[in-house]
Amino acid sequence: HDLPNLLWEVANESSGGGEAGPAFVEALGLVDVPEWGDSTSWQYWVIDTVKRYEQEMGYDLHPIGMTMQFPVAEQTKVNDPLFASRAEWISPGYDDAALESLRQKQGTRILLDTERRRADPEARHYRRVRGGMLVQDPDPDLEERDSWEVVSGTVDEGHWDELVFAWRVCKHVTSNAIVLTKGLATIGIGAGQMSRVDAVRIAVEKAAEFGHDAAGAALASDAFFPFPDGPQIALDAGTTSIVQPGGSRRDEDVIAAVAQAGAAMVFTGRRHFRH
Repeated sequence: HDLPNLLWEVANESSGGGEAGPAFVEALGLVDVPEWGDSTSWQYWVIDTVKRYEQEMGYDLHPIGMTMQFPVAEQTKVNDPLFASRAEWISPGYDDAALESLRQKQGTRILLDTERRRADPEARHYRRVRGGMLVQDPDPDLEERDSWEVVSGTVDEGHWDELVFAWRVCKHVTSNAIVLTKGLATIGIGAGQMSRVDAVRIAVEKAAEFGHDAAGAALASDAFFPFPDGPQIALDAGTTSIVQPGGSRRDEDVIAAVAQAGAAMVFTGRRHFRH
């Protein structure tokens, strides 16, 4: 628990209940536990227990709060005791009648969770640049794999699933973006690099740093490889399949390097672009 960005949450279901509750308390040797079914008292007890534990262990005290769901008509009568607790934050929010109670307690944060905007798929993205502005169309939904072209090796169904997954993850990574996946899980990412070769190197190094074996992994690149040096780093690490847009003047050189390594490669014909 000695983490800098830890946030504790005590859900309103935390009062447990049934036969498992008392057994859980006995197994952990917990003391002064409130009666099962009293959700509010249980939450307060958990908050105090966590705070006491962190103090005894010498950790920095992390924010701890509560989430709850209740009808709007009941907010006023439940918010007063709620805000009187030792929680640092409360979600989903408050009503006007309880706002005065909130103002009496300093340091409490209210997390509002009421806005549900849908993204406009046609909305353009704008980025300021010196002397002008970059206007960018949104990255569309992923194309069907039927439109992709296999340019090296053979791609079985397992490889297809891995490549589609890697390409989907790559869509959300800042350019220049490289994503390594294995077993439908991301194992390495190289993001926001000016050099695509550096992005590949970072992705491979991160995978190794966290104990992932890149042998048999898939690689996705948000844009084409201008030279074979980027893919070669991943191939040397054991990558066996690559998905990228293609379109470089040296595509044939890249294809030759991948084929020589006995790996598969697919061109999507369209790049991702996230800045």
